[in-house]
Amino acid sequence: HRSNLCMNSQDAVYNRCGCPEPDRNDDEWMHTDIPAETEPPRAFCTVCVDGEPMGMPDKPLSFDDTPDIKTCKDLDDLTTFYWLDSKTCQGIQAISSYCGCAYQRNTCTFCANGEPTPLPNKHLPWLRDVISFLPQEYRIIQDSLTCEMYEALLLNIEDNTLGLEKDLLCLAGQFKSRYCGCSYDWKPVVLVWAYRVSGIFSLIGSVYILWDILSNKRKRGTTYHQLVVGISLFDCISSVAYALATVMVPEETGLYGAKGTNLSCRLQGGMIQLGLTSVFYNALLSIYFLLMVKYNWRE
Repeated sequence: HRSNLCMNSQDAVYNRCGCPEPDRNDDEWMHTDIPAETEPPRAFCTVCVDGEPMGMPDKPLSFDDTPDIKTCKDLDDLTTFYWLDSKTCQGIQAISSYCGCAYQRNTCTFCANGEPTPLPNKHLPWLRDVISFLPQEYRIIQDSLTCEMYEALLLNIEDNTLGLEKDLLCLAGQFKSRYCGCSYDWKPVVLVWAYRVSGIFSLIGSVYILWDILSNKRKRGTTYHQLVVGISLFDCISSVAYALATVMVPEETGLYGAKGTNLSCRLQGGMIQLGLTSVFYNALLSIYFLLMVKYNWRE
């Protein structure tokens, strides 16, 4: 039978897929087994928001999962099979700026100074895991992400994605912009040095506490000071990791100050996780005070 949905779909794609134009003069096409009111009109998806024409339809594209898509025009043809209000359409429109569409949800640029990405075609393999945390509709590009495509994503990603406001999403994106040839903005530098300074001060404080307790025989023998030693010891480990900041991160990621390798990065991550052991010592310290204050226990 010929439903309104079927006819609408054929009208939208016949010229793109090389099919002959449907003949609507036949009486058979005027008959429908499905009442019109059960099929409310819906718009088909387009790469550009509001169906505006693409500025660069012949711009090359490459998706690992869909090798037939080679240009923005091919991608626009594919979108015809999705509804405008679908999640897939939302993900495709997230890179609409890459194809020269004028509409942009945000003002964020990959390079903090607003200049075009110096290395637009450079692939971003390390962002694959980051994209995997985004909603499903954005994952169409995770295996084929380039610097220019990532900038288009920053310009069009929905607010509150990953629970972050657009300004924080922009800052997170710019944090690795050096990988794509951008000049460093002051914000990544400030963030890295904030970690370094806080880590150094935390390390100094923890080392002093350890020296103060371990050099005093009386303090070494009390349960309270033994718990504080445990807290300070593991805090020293995590403080060293934070003080190193991005030094241990692989250099190819483009992070400010990155000089490490994958091995050093894993080592730093292990140190941070090990430092969380101090949380359990804090819990024991809370139990200690509960027993001492409320139940009048003695050492």
